[in-house]
Amino acid sequence: MDYCCAEMYAKMQPRIMAITGCQAFDYTAFRDSVRISSHVYSTTGDSGSLTQRDPAAEQIPMLLGATSGTTGAMKMISVRLKSSKDAVSASEHNLIHNLRSRQVFSAGDVVGNLFTINLFSSLHYSACEILKHCRAHVVPVGDIALLRKSHFDFLADIQLSTLFGVPATLVQFVETMIGLGVPLVIKKVVFTGEPMLAAHENYLREVLGDDLRIIGLYGLSECGFIGMSVEGHHNKYLLFSDDFFFEYEDKKGLLVTSLDPDASRKLVRYPAGDRGKLFVENNQLYFQGIKRNALDFNFMGNLISHEKIARMINQKLPEAIVQIVLSLSDERQEIMDIKICCGLSHAVDLSELEDEICHLPDIYEAYMKKRGRINLTVVEYNALLFSPRGKCLLVCDTRESC
Repeated sequence: MDYCCAEMYAKMQPRIMAITGCQAFDYTAFRDSVRISSHVYSTTGDSGSLTQRDPAAEQIPMLLGATSGTTGAMKMISVRLKSSKDAVSASEHNLIHNLRSRQVFSAGDVVGNLFTINLFSSLHYSACEILKHCRAHVVPVGDIALLRKSHFDFLADIQLSTLFGVPATLVQFVETMIGLGVPLVIKKVVFTGEPMLAAHENYLREVLGDDLRIIGLYGLSECGFIGMSVEGHHNKYLLFSDDFFFEYEDKKGLLVTSLDPDASRKLVRYPAGDRGKLFVENNQLYFQGIKRNALDFNFMGNLISHEKIARMINQKLPEAIVQIVLSLSDERQEIMDIKICCGLSHAVDLSELEDEICHLPDIYEAYMKKRGRINLTVVEYNALLFSPRGKCLLVCDTRESC
């Protein structure tokens, strides 16, 4: 059944009003009076009004990390560092309940935390907090490229049983494990950050066994996890509609509004940057067939913007058409072929431009995983890829068909 924003708004209106301050009686009035916002808010003062968040001015201690966002520009992400006296908010409690009741993480699990440990460590810390409340053990794996056989022998000794990370890193870990000849008994892998490609799933099951549980968590760096995949369907997510109000607009895709008054980070009609089908099934809300907005895509676990790459190329080649084609090699390496149509000779040297693109923060961080490569080539217009309607495709993702 199609999802009706108006019906859900009527049910959630008091909670939405408590967060936004908007007293709109119906959804149409709410939509017309509350603008879509990419800001993250906090509740301040006795009035409980929302203000744009400034983590540097907060009195409570924060973990300040970074994310490359949809444009490649660095933006700050903050996570509250809790002490033993700090209460868990309602939405945090519900998240832990959902994870434990569905045995995503269970008491006694030994979980390898594969998220980056550096300036982008906010997700690594959040993962540790989630695992702690699920009563699981945490192993901070760190940079997989630095691991040797002795490290994997240690992981075997402590009976590592679960992996938690982005799909490309999960594959990298398993490939390294096999390459070093230390087969670990991995029973579950939990992924987030991007879809699980069919080629990645097939490889993981081939190596780790058909009984391997693969679970996806759908989240935003601004507010945490907002859904989890349905067992056996890695691109169908049960959304946490008790803690967030969801809308869908043709131009913006999925919009998210926080409903937990005690959450340290709140969103109001926040554009998630994803498109898909939002629907109700057995009184549960699902989001299926998730795709990034047309010009955004995932590459080795990082979100990349076509606009950012094209702008850099157009600074040197103002009239160039830039097409990005994503594929997988036979070794499951992710390939980004950047095709430039600009009337130049095919023999032109693009090495300097390629180096600049590879050093964009989001691409460079992905490159460090050594799970793929970038190629720049000059092509004729008729060598570009086109849609069935004859429109030149700016981003063409063929990884699922590889």
